[in-house]
Amino acid sequence: MRGAIVIKEIRDKVIKLISVDIGIENANQLLNSYDNFTQLGMNSLAYIKLAVLIENEFDIEFEDEVLEDNYFSSFSELCTYIEKRMHKSSTLSQSNN
Repeated sequence: MRGAIVIKEIRDKVIKLISVDIGIENANQLLNSYDNFTQLGMNSLAYIKLAVLIENEFDIEFEDEVLEDNYFSSFSELCTYIEKRMHKSSTLSQSNN
């Protein structure tokens, strides 16, 4: 159950970033309809901006290949990737202590 809660929290934060910082109104409704960044109206510049915002918000670092346009086939795939990177970061920091 905890995994579902984490994904929902990630999803909500990313939707807020898309709505507020990228400036796409109704991002939540649009993502439910399209689940794709291009269909959402995001260009490559907005995608990179979102990646930087996500890195700052979740204290993760994207792998280089992820920064390519259309790497994620869906919004859900992005949220799952964020969760995995967060888990990896916390595991690394725990092993360094």
